[in-house]
This record gives sequence, C-alpha cells and structure tokens, in this order.
Amino acid sequence: MKNKILFVVFLLMASVSARAYDFEKDGLYYNILNNSPYTVEITRQYKSYDWRSEDNYSNLTLANIPETVLYDGKSYSVIGIGEEAFDGSKNLSSVTIPESVLSIGDWAFFNCEALSSISISKSVKSIGKYAFGNCCSLTSIDIPNSVTSIGLYAFSNSGLTSVSVPNSVTSIGRWAFEDCENLASAVIPNTITDLDGLFENCHSLTSITLPDSITCISWRAFMATGLVSFSIPNTVTIVDGEAFANCNNLTAITIPNSVTSIGYAAFVGCRSLKSVIIPQSVINIDLDAFKGCDSLTIYCEVSSRPEGWDVDWNPNNRPVVWKKSTPVTESATNAVNIYAYGHNIVVENAAEEIRVYDAMGRLVCRDAARHVSTITVNGTGVYIVKVGNVAKRVIVK
Repeated sequence: MKNKILFVVFLLMASVSARAYDFEKDGLYYNILNNSPYTVEITRQYKSYDWRSEDNYSNLTLANIPETVLYDGKSYSVIGIGEEAFDGSKNLSSVTIPESVLSIGDWAFFNCEALSSISISKSVKSIGKYAFGNCCSLTSIDIPNSVTSIGLYAFSNSGLTSVSVPNSVTSIGRWAFEDCENLASAVIPNTITDLDGLFENCHSLTSITLPDSITCISWRAFMATGLVSFSIPNTVTIVDGEAFANCNNLTAITIPNSVTSIGYAAFVGCRSLKSVIIPQSVINIDLDAFKGCDSLTIYCEVSSRPEGWDVDWNPNNRPVVWKKSTPVTESATNAVNIYAYGHNIVVENAAEEIRVYDAMGRLVCRDAARHVSTITVNGTGVYIVKVGNVAKRVIVK
C-alpha cells in the first residue's frame, strides 16, 4: 500500500512539473527538432500522459504561428505542429499556419471545440490522424494542394458543411469524415481508389462527387448518410459490406455492369429504396445484402440465382423479377429487340428514335437511339413501342 501511495504522489508531481517543451516564446511552446539546420515544432504545455489537462493553452484564443522563432541567440524555423500540440484548448478559435510548416501532427487540434477559423499554408504536406477531430465549430476548411495524406479520423465529428479534397492527396485514412453531422457535400480527387468508412454517419450528406479512379465502395463508406439517389461509378468492381447500410433516404441506386461483388448487408435497412437492377456482371452477393429494404423490387439480369449468391442474399423475400431467357415480345426484324422486363420496356439495337405510346395512343415516353435502352413506364398494361417503321405491342405486367 505504501508503494502504491508513493507511485500516485509521483504521478501527481510529474503532471504538475513535467514539461513537454524545450522553450516558450510569446505564449507558444516549442520542441527543438534539429540544430543543423535549426528547426522546431509547436508542442503542448505538458507531457502526453497529462493530455486531458485543462491547463494546455487554456487561455489561448488566437494562435498566429510564426515562421521563425528566436531562442538562445539562434533563429529556429517552425516546420511542424506536433502531436497533441493544441489538444483540448477549449478557447482556441483561430489559427494561422505559416509557409514554413510542413506537417500537422496527430491530435494536433483535437477537441478544440471553439476553433472556427484556420488558415493552412500551401507548404503543409500531411494532416495527421484525429488532427481536427471533435472541432465542432469548424464549418469549412481549405485543404491546400500541397497536402498528400490525410490521417484516419482526421476531421471526424467536426462541424464541416462541405469539403473538397485536392488531387494532390493520394491517401485518406479510414473514417476521416465520420460523424460529420452537417457535411452536405464532398468532392473526392482522382487519386483515391477506395472509400473505407469515409462518410459513415454523415446524415446530411446528399451530394458526393467521385472520380473514375474509384474501384471499391468500401466497408461502411456511405453508411447512414443522407443520400437520396446515387450512381455507382462504372469503374467500381466491389460494393463492400454495409457500404450503404441504413441510408434511409435512398430511393434510387444504379449498379453498373463493372460490379462483380456485393458485400454483406451492403444495402441493409435502405427502407426507401424502390427498385434496383442487378447486372449480369455480379457473380457474388453476400448474406443479407438487401435485408430490411421494405419497399424494394429487385430486377435481375440473370434468369436464376447464380452459384456465388448467398442463399440468404434477399432474406426478407422482397419481390424479385428474373430476366426471362427469351424476350416477352420481339420485333419482326433481327436488328431490333423489344420486350418487357419487370416495370420496364427494353429496346435493343435501336438505330432510330424510340417512342412509347399507351393503349389510347398517347405518347408517354421517347428516347434516343442506342444499343440498349431501358424505359420505365408508370403502371401496367399494353404499350406500343415504335422504332422507325417498326411498331410492337408490349404487355407490362
């Protein structure tokens, strides 16, 4: 017991007296990194085991970080904002980062709840993990095109309303924007190939711009976002587990024929999703892919369940329309095929404009000539499809 008491006393004394910095200047604390050349980084006031202390820059509201700082007769260049440097500085509202700074360290501004303005110089190359996590007052940030990497959880639970990641960024860590409740729009650069958990629980996210470099909609990439409709880029081959789980506002999703695999619970809980067409390219669908999609009708461009589809891929037994092996209605020519497919009319190999009329002869839809045209009609019944001089009756059931 005596030894335990002494150990506790030692920790208390250390938390009061132990310092993380080499010197202080104008209210900021610095660690010397090198004496040839002379370089320093901004650091915290106390050692990291005392990182919850309210004393860390507790009275600081504005931080204008200098490019150079004088100490012991030497001029040091400020090249970094160190790990946990301003972590928990509750009153810090504005920061200016100079051109000399090359990196923003892990947890550098974590829990800076009042931080609403930050100017990042065009020299910064990396933003560490949790760097701006829990910065709930930070609504916008200009990420310069010098940045090449953004760490995991870098902006999680921040107040960002929009974000545009520059093309210089080649790496974005998992959950970098998770729990950003107010994030409404985001632009991802063409240097990124996957989106591992990137926007999970961004409930306001309705607009996302993705590049052609994306090959995988990764695990929980858009889970519980506010997306209403979404077209998966035609470079994507994998829709990973829970990628769109609990997207309650999602009414329409387009799956391109580049996709070969749909992961576990990929669309679980998408209660507003009305219809989805699964292309022939999909050879694997995992367990519970469409579980809880209460309003969904599934259109499959294969005639029966492929071997690679889990037996419980559609556990709620939502309506499934399998493509028939032969068209329901064919044209008299070999060039054009016209047939019904679920609630759609499909026209293949049209060389002229397509026109669709209802049973009363009223024009209900027209489409340009293309190799394959899928036309959705409102309601069942008889429709007349005209392609040039070819006219065919199609029954939509």
